[in-house]
Amino acid sequence: MLNRSAILIQNKKSHNPRCMDSKKATDFWEQSRQNVELNPIFYSKIFSKLEYNRSKGGETMKIITRIWHGITKKEDADEYLNYLFDTGIKDYRSIKGNLSTKVLRRIDHDICHFMTVTEWDSVDSIKEFAGEKFEKARYYKEDKKYLLEFEENVTHFETYLID
Repeated sequence: MLNRSAILIQNKKSHNPRCMDSKKATDFWEQSRQNVELNPIFYSKIFSKLEYNRSKGGETMKIITRIWHGITKKEDADEYLNYLFDTGIKDYRSIKGNLSTKVLRRIDHDICHFMTVTEWDSVDSIKEFAGEKFEKARYYKEDKKYLLEFEENVTHFETYLID
């Protein structure tokens, strides 16, 4: 059976992407997780389930994007950001199938909006983080101290990246 997992590496200087085969991609990803010093060499995005889009002459990569939204008071924004990095972001990154994690923050008058945008290789990887009811938002004990509301669900998107 053909394993079509791949990693797309973008060199910061040349911006020329290249694909690694599955074995190299897995080795690179494992090494970069174990040795943080490897990460600055390349800005990398990891993709799995590489699907060839022969009709367009390129490659289509499908991943799953998960988006969570929360709101704090403006004066709690910096403290909550640090707390978010110590809890949710740390937990996202501990899951092997987490491909990328971003935090978006926007101050709007006296409140602050936070969004976490994570990319995953599969629903099973998301379940490893969020549990069987992966559509539900996952909250932490201290979130009560910061968040003004608790949205029940997160949003998932199939994400297609076309080369």
